[in-house]
Amino acid sequence: AMRFDIAFKEYNNVLDTTTVESLSLAVPRLTGEQGSAMKSGEDIGSKFHFEIVSFNNRWVVGTGENDAESKEKFRVSLDHKTISGTGEDLFAYLESLKAEGFSKAKISPYIDIFGFITWSEKSGDIPPGERELCLLQCSQTSAGKFSAFCATRGLLQSKGVVKPISVVEVTAQKQQNKSGDRYTSFTFAAPKA
Repeated sequence: AMRFDIAFKEYNNVLDTTTVESLSLAVPRLTGEQGSAMKSGEDIGSKFHFEIVSFNNRWVVGTGENDAESKEKFRVSLDHKTISGTGEDLFAYLESLKAEGFSKAKISPYIDIFGFITWSEKSGDIPPGERELCLLQCSQTSAGKFSAFCATRGLLQSKGVVKPISVVEVTAQKQQNKSGDRYTSFTFAAPKA
């Protein structure tokens, strides 16, 4: 059997939980909207190159509804046990939401990738001295695509077909689910030479 290592595993949890909690409040967030990547609300294009510094798992618990009350009840956990900021038990909180009548309440896994944009479709190459640490938020769909990319890249590296990289190409793609809801997810690839 071939020995196999997941690509980018050296970046998993480089930043500790305390650092992640403080950075997530301070650094620009990269999100997907209507097929574009947004950096704190500014459209940077559908593609960008991202130098990975750390990636960390995050779990969110919500009511499963999309209203003002749901935003108030939304909670985050970085250890899959306790709620960040309060230390309250994550699973007890989920049960309390269900007891309140939120039958769609659930815990969803996310991945937060911290890194530097080195190039974007709208700005081109970004000089090293002008780069800033950003947080690429990966929803469940994007997190799955990142995990699949890490596994595929790891297999290719293990075979000696490709060399390890630290910069990935991220593409924002418009998606639509079975219910007709539209959203944007991220895909990952090695940057084209």
